[in-house]
Amino acid sequence: MLAKKPDIRYRTLEKARHDELLATQSAILDTAAAHLKEGGRLVYSTCTIDPAENEEQVRAFVGRHPELRVVTPDVRFPAGMRVGDWGGAFRPHPHRHGRLFPLRDAET
Repeated sequence: MLAKKPDIRYRTLEKARHDELLATQSAILDTAAAHLKEGGRLVYSTCTIDPAENEEQVRAFVGRHPELRVVTPDVRFPAGMRVGDWGGAFRPHPHRHGRLFPLRDAET
């Protein structure tokens, strides 16, 4: 995303808009949880490195849904990358780790 729109790297949202975005993400997670089948997995992914959108959002979600838990993904990470210190969160950095998944032809 940042490669295609480098100007967004330095843009910050107004607090009201940021809070609205967090509330929307929270509602999406709660709705998804309501439709999760027994034994299913809910994957939450954002395109930012903002802890409020990532770790804090997951922490709050698990607090609201004690019947669910964070699990570490069963995938092999590139050399030098590890799962974060909190639950299954991790932050890939393409400049350090390369692309995790190849792009489809239409995206190259």
